[in-house]
Amino acid sequence: METVLRAQPGVRDAAAGLREYQHGDQRLIAYIVPTGDPRPDSDELRTALARTLPDYMVPVTYVTLDALPTTPNGKLDREALPTPEQQGTGPDHISPRDPVEQVLAELFAKVLGVDAHRVGVHDNFFELGGHSLLATRLIAHIRSVLLVTLSPREVFERPTVAGLAGLTRDDHGRAPLPQIRRADRDGALPLSSGQERLWFMEQLRPGVPLHNMHWGGRLYGELDAAALRAALDDVVARHEILRTVFPTRRGRPEQLVLDTLEVPWDVQDARDWSESTVKAHVEEAVRAPFDLAEGPLLRSLLLRVGAREHLLVLAVHHVVFDAWSLGILLRELAHHYRARVDRVEPALPAMLLQYADFAAWQRSWLAGKPAAEQLRYWQNRLADAPKALELPTHRPRPAIQSHHGGYELVTVPADVMSRLREVCEREGVTLFMTLLTGFKIVLAWHAGVTDIVVGTPIANRNRVELESLIGFLVNTLPLRTDLAGDPTIGELLGRVRETCLDAYANQDLPFEQIVRKVAPGRDRSRAPVIQVMFAMAHMEGREPEFPGLTIEPLDISLEISRLDMSFIVGESASGLDVGVEYNVALFDQATIARILQDYGVVLRALADWPTERHLSDLMSLVAAR
Repeated sequence: METVLRAQPGVRDAAAGLREYQHGDQRLIAYIVPTGDPRPDSDELRTALARTLPDYMVPVTYVTLDALPTTPNGKLDREALPTPEQQGTGPDHISPRDPVEQVLAELFAKVLGVDAHRVGVHDNFFELGGHSLLATRLIAHIRSVLLVTLSPREVFERPTVAGLAGLTRDDHGRAPLPQIRRADRDGALPLSSGQERLWFMEQLRPGVPLHNMHWGGRLYGELDAAALRAALDDVVARHEILRTVFPTRRGRPEQLVLDTLEVPWDVQDARDWSESTVKAHVEEAVRAPFDLAEGPLLRSLLLRVGAREHLLVLAVHHVVFDAWSLGILLRELAHHYRARVDRVEPALPAMLLQYADFAAWQRSWLAGKPAAEQLRYWQNRLADAPKALELPTHRPRPAIQSHHGGYELVTVPADVMSRLREVCEREGVTLFMTLLTGFKIVLAWHAGVTDIVVGTPIANRNRVELESLIGFLVNTLPLRTDLAGDPTIGELLGRVRETCLDAYANQDLPFEQIVRKVAPGRDRSRAPVIQVMFAMAHMEGREPEFPGLTIEPLDISLEISRLDMSFIVGESASGLDVGVEYNVALFDQATIARILQDYGVVLRALADWPTERHLSDLMSLVAAR
């Protein structure tokens, strides 16, 4: 990133780094040494960097210095970089004009991680770096502070402070979601709807690591292993769900929260091990099955592979965890580790709710009118939908679904991504919607159909009190779009936009409830309702900092495919990384590589073609390859 900064016009030298603000908030700050006057404009720098860097690598604040501070030996002294002051605003900036706009500007800034003074009343939430997941968080904060419940569609259609202020002042008595209260701990604690589904699937496929989740990191520096282990125990003590087991009573599972639980802590000296032996130990740690009834459902492996180098691996079962939870776990682990090393008390706020409270609340919500209304929406939306998305396979589908998986990865160049963002701005869609449109076009070509149902995960944390909760909250939305009638590219984007906005407005209903109504029969050869998934990986927050340590992510593969095919896209410094997890019982590697190539071709066309061109033109382009 610093290299890209130095390459900008008017910049002689530059540095960047995370700086901590109040309440542990960390922001990425750029420090600029200009070549002279006029000095580089921060908005222009931000726009230029956004063309080549992913959102999470674009600094949110820019500080101009006469020179970068250095140590006596001439190296950059990062500790001496000053705390940034509030930055000025441009000539078109209009500050909030009343208390409602002021609150909304502050909420924009909080959710996006930018300075509140940067947010004017006509600034677009999505142009400031927002996306669908962050929009859900914004809605939760608006509900909490202003006691107004907005819909994702309203945020998308009126994405400025001024626009949303008008909606909050004209709130027509919308019923807020009922408050989540602490559940009674005297009796049995119910499972959430998602937990119950995972528990049932574990009974069908015992010993298969289908729902194992993991994280691995290579740690460089002086590690205090005792402090790290104590810090992990601190996190487990803080979150009930990490010390929860699932015994059965009369054939039904229950949540049982243990008072204490010691996380398995496997520490070994691997300095003399071969690379293959280290790899085998890591894979064993993440693939070993969990006993849901006995637990524990979290375990760790620490390998010392060098004098100042360790491998840390955490494995956890999905029934108590999701991808959002990983960010919480790592941030709190870093916080407790720092406290243990410095021998001070941790400063995290008290946990007012636990996952079991959410599970009990969800059960109550499912019995009410809002859940029934959302169920009717999904029944109507998926009525007469194809039973399955039948992509051409190399081998007959097994009678019982296989989960042995392969993985392929390609990168779409940054210049294509830059042009796609321009298309998004012109057409009023998010990057996710545009990437999903391209994916559905490729699926339509390979499957020979126009009625496409694709699943996508959604964090399901549309309330402020759920943002810091570890647990299995993620939900799956079946996104059905009809591509019939040879629509133009602009019409295609509009159809996918409507599909997504309607789904976001009905995201609270657990996917399991949808399956029970629209696909009650059990076909063990394939997943119900959706066989293909499309997900966009977002970098929520900054990487946690462990004192004295540098952490490099460790690539670990389970070689598992939960569905026929899953596309996972994520922005990187190189552009867009597109990974495909696929079922090797159905597809050969060459076919997946062809699908990836076709996807790249379609994305380039979406980036460069006029939106008046038709779907048939895109299909002809793919066919001609």
